Amino acid sequence: MSLQSFHRRKTKIDSLIDKAKTIDDIEINNDFARYITVRISGLIEVTVRECYDQYTSGKAAPDVHRYVRRKLKRFQNPRVKDVIELARDFNEGWAVELEGIDLEVRDAVDSIVTIRHSVAHGGEQGVTLAKVEQYYQQVLKFLELIQRQCEIM
Repeated sequence: MSLQSFHRRKTKIDSLIDKAKTIDDIEINNDFARYITVRISGLIEVTVRECYDQYTSGKAAPDVHRYVRRKLKRFQNPRVKDVIELARDFNEGWAVELEGIDLEVRDAVDSIVTIRHSVAHGGEQGVTLAKVEQYYQQVLKFLELIQRQCEIM
């Protein structure tokens, strides 16, 4: 994963948030917030996968990298505990560092994934754009930490 790829996805989400702020209809605005949540959850999933994939591509033998890439393809709905378990498979210190993240960051990541899951299965999550934007700022902190650990930044 390149930083360019991450920033392209992030820029798209930023743009969606800006567009949603121009919508006066509360119901449509909340629908937009749910859609943005799905995009943020996708950003988490793809960033985690691609960071660990890129890390192994530069450090492991080609056969090992191919194995890791295949395993990472199955990594979905990444709650913080799941990311910590994955990080532990690479480096115990990374897992410990992730375990020490602020509760606000942990709750934001898990909330985004929970809302996405509910929306994807027809749930009517009552979420506002303001709340999604708060979660998003915390999610970015989480992803930046993972990028730093994998030497992407």
